[in-house]
Amino acid sequence: MPRLRYALLISSSLLLLASCNDVKLPFGDKAADAPSAAVSAAERPALDAAAKLKAENKLEEAAVAYSQIVARNPKSVEASLELAAIYRKLGQSDKSLALMRAFEPHAIDNPQVLAQLGYALIDMNEPRGAIAVFDKLMAIKNNYPDAYNGKAVAFDHTGNHAAAQELYRRALNLSPGAPHIQNNLSMSLILDGKSKEAIAFLEPLYEQDKNNKVIRHNLAMAYGINGQDKKSMELNLVDLSKDQAQENLIYYKEFARRQKLVQKNIAKITDTVKPVAMPAPTPAQPVEAVAEITPTTAPQTEAPAITAEPAPQTTTDIAKPEEASPASGTGQEPKGLLEEYGDLIQFNYSYPGAKH
Repeated sequence: MPRLRYALLISSSLLLLASCNDVKLPFGDKAADAPSAAVSAAERPALDAAAKLKAENKLEEAAVAYSQIVARNPKSVEASLELAAIYRKLGQSDKSLALMRAFEPHAIDNPQVLAQLGYALIDMNEPRGAIAVFDKLMAIKNNYPDAYNGKAVAFDHTGNHAAAQELYRRALNLSPGAPHIQNNLSMSLILDGKSKEAIAFLEPLYEQDKNNKVIRHNLAMAYGINGQDKKSMELNLVDLSKDQAQENLIYYKEFARRQKLVQKNIAKITDTVKPVAMPAPTPAQPVEAVAEITPTTAPQTEAPAITAEPAPQTTTDIAKPEEASPASGTGQEPKGLLEEYGDLIQFNYSYPGAKH
């Protein structure tokens, strides 16, 4: 459905502009707010100049400036983190991943470096690798909300939405009310066929900041999937033409239809096949701000992490109509929501460098 994807990509480009230009972004878009390595007096002017280019949304120029700093000082934490985040904003996640992998030996226990590495792996569609990285991060700093948030986004990309949602809630316990975590939890709920619950999170967020295009786009999606067409159109029309907004609405309807189709097939399967007993995941939760966060309310106690194998959940194995029946004999693998609607979902998660 190329026309529908085109409309969504247009709305996503608007989100990119919002992320780069809004000063009071609630999603922690600064990759190195609190660098853990001291910056030399000679390096500071170059870093400040690069940061100014980034603030002006001159991302290509900022990338060149930061890369020059890294070339002179490969151990520069601030320059490396900022460069990794900018690479991902520019859609060059392979460069971001290579940079963080090369830099990791210089900062083995640095939470920011591990977080950026995890984000890059998610962007490169390597969620299981990201899960391992965020597990390592939680072992180093078990009260770091964005370690749980990052791991949750990775679980969502594997289709394990139940595990992801527990992680998001763990992250919210550590960072109550964090908009980016609530946004990501809402996306997970939408993928899991729980659009009404997603709306309950997104509506208050949008009331708090009606200029935030990421939240507006996600709420429009939730409304559309939930059959609230008028509200969905009103929100989409803020950023899109009438034709584009209408195409988005059609897209949401198809998304909802496929979810219902899968849920119907799941019901048939569970009536005839005894489910494999799986241990309940230990309570845990979720990807945002790379800056270090030290919650005042969270004790430094060992927190259990969700380590269950991120096997794809059946709720996301959406098949095309002719592939829907297990007995159809087509032999074709059904596509999951993230595979079928990757453009839509990719743009709506919140973490530093995400291509909003």
